[in-house]
Amino acid sequence: MYEIEHFIRSKIPIIYYNIWDNLPYPKYNERFYSCSDLIMNISKQTHNIVNNVCINYKREPWQTKYVPHGINIETFRPLGKNNAAYKNVSKILKR
Repeated sequence: MYEIEHFIRSKIPIIYYNIWDNLPYPKYNERFYSCSDLIMNISKQTHNIVNNVCINYKREPWQTKYVPHGINIETFRPLGKNNAAYKNVSKILKR
């Protein structure tokens, strides 16, 4: 895909969802990172790695984003045994 990146980018942007948390910095990925219009990193460590690998390329701040891959603990959390929804599901499951 990256060999024809000029053709692809003339039609659609290239977005790279990146998962790379290991050091040393993967300098050999520099070309792939530079060919991506947007790099979304799942951790702060990955975000740091990409920013250090892409140091030779001018990238706008929006082109390299940290997108947490965890869950929203406000939405997904344990319910207490006194919670009405918990009691309802518990009653249904015990039938």
